[in-house]
Amino acid sequence: MMTAFAFVFGVMPMLFATGAGAGSRLSLGTAVVYGMAINAVIGTLFVPNFWEFFRHIQEKYLSKVFTSSDGKPGVSQTPPTESEPPAATTDNSTRKPTP
Repeated sequence: MMTAFAFVFGVMPMLFATGAGAGSRLSLGTAVVYGMAINAVIGTLFVPNFWEFFRHIQEKYLSKVFTSSDGKPGVSQTPPTESEPPAATTDNSTRKPTP
């Protein structure tokens, strides 16, 4: 919010432009100032609501889809069986250099 309002107040002199080219600066200033002000207010009001909506969707629907074999939500933490190879690691610190 502080960044949006700092930007709005920084562009505010364009709303009060006079002299040569004042018409274009006035129209540009009006669009920028009111656009950013409305964007800041709408973003503040709607982003938390969308966050809650997607959290609700995740809890209600996705927790059923991604249930582990033991019935708890989340990824199964069971170790791989002998038929399954262990997961590959991306840690290169334990690799020996090839000659």
